[in-house]
Amino acid sequence: MKPLFLLSHCLLNNYSKVEPFANRNKELVQVLLQFEAGVIQLPCPEFSYLGGKRWGMVKEQYDSSGFRNHCQKLLKPVLDQLGDYMKVDDYVVYYLGIKGSPSCGVINTCSNESYSGEIEGKCFAETKIVESQGVFIEELLALNNSYGIKINLLEVDEDNIESTIKEVKNILIE
Repeated sequence: MKPLFLLSHCLLNNYSKVEPFANRNKELVQVLLQFEAGVIQLPCPEFSYLGGKRWGMVKEQYDSSGFRNHCQKLLKPVLDQLGDYMKVDDYVVYYLGIKGSPSCGVINTCSNESYSGEIEGKCFAETKIVESQGVFIEELLALNNSYGIKINLLEVDEDNIESTIKEVKNILIE
């Protein structure tokens, strides 16, 4: 079985992130290229919804029917494409999401029950990382129920990228 990686958009395109959080994930991308892994870059729901001049927001701010509908429109073609891949060969699908992202967090997302996010790199005191999936991931998994594709979720901790690289290498070596 061949590994096929769905990547959060910002793993390949650093410019889609809210500026203070822009981080380069060059080493992770180099590992995927070195092992000639299949890669599909997902669209960035935050950038395509609010553009590049947005501030950092929390899950509660994105948790709206408008944003969820936007995510579904972005994800349906991706899942159609994945379905086509599965008809051609046996792939093991992995999604690489971003720790703390209100959209692409796989295990952890940022949250603030008072709906406050971050402005100019300053987080409000109530904003915290909680164990929950981001809105985009929730919609990916919900839509995928009708496709039935097994998607393994991996969380990229950009503050500890080495652990993600090790995990991805182990997948690619198998």
